Amino acid sequence: MTMDDPRPTSPLDVITVRERLVVDGVGELTIQSVKQRNWSRVGRAESADGTRYFVKQFADRIGGRHDKGFRGETDFVASLPDTLVDGLRVVPVLGRVDERLLLVAPFIEMSTIDSISQALPRHAAPAGQVGRALRSILDERTISHDPPEVAVWKGLDPKNIGWTKSGELWVFDFGPATVLPVSAAAARVVAAGLLSRWVARPGSHLVWPERSILRAVCEPIADLTDLAAVEAELGKQARLRQQEPQRVGLAGLATQVGLRTVGRVHWAVVEREARRLFASR
Repeated sequence: MTMDDPRPTSPLDVITVRERLVVDGVGELTIQSVKQRNWSRVGRAESADGTRYFVKQFADRIGGRHDKGFRGETDFVASLPDTLVDGLRVVPVLGRVDERLLLVAPFIEMSTIDSISQALPRHAAPAGQVGRALRSILDERTISHDPPEVAVWKGLDPKNIGWTKSGELWVFDFGPATVLPVSAAAARVVAAGLLSRWVARPGSHLVWPERSILRAVCEPIADLTDLAAVEAELGKQARLRQQEPQRVGLAGLATQVGLRTVGRVHWAVVEREARRLFASR
């Protein structure tokens, strides 16, 4: 998600369950479910004929509106082809409601690295597809070689590529365009992979990663960066989580307690896995 200035210029009317929306190019939709994420509010909607849609509103957990993120993602997705790299399709934007900072996309049943209930070794094959797709993105979108830079987007993350039961790969949740040194972009992707929900046993994903899944995603990208860059990115992510303004009240307190207790163990394991990933390079 994008993290532009959350200060609202005017109050944002957030979407609610059972609300009806009229979307240009799509028609009337009824919101069926809503989930609040840190930087956006997402949900599922249906039309009168039962067609399902995915909706995303650029409203954060504390009610801040993200106009810049809305404009950036809308413009960036509009600039993309239907297929981003070989075998990776772009989830299209079918409609938008500008005054609500709302985008509408088709609802596609898929799994992602952080949504599978147990990241057991049987998921290594699709995880490997995700890793190879990310490598292709970094290779094919390189725009200069001295120094090497790549034209990507803020939401480039293993968790934002999903696979369907039929094996199709889809990419979503883009955010605005950005240009980064190749090493920095690769370090972001590897760090995001290390911080995904790797599960070796039920209920243990906070501590014990499923190494076959982790390597399937991260290994295709690792030679574009180095351990120091990945450790720096992990440190940045740790600081962001400690200072995150979107979690307030009891949720904020629980986050802080978790980061200082179980979170310390989790972060130590993540750092250990980063070192293992680069040990043979």
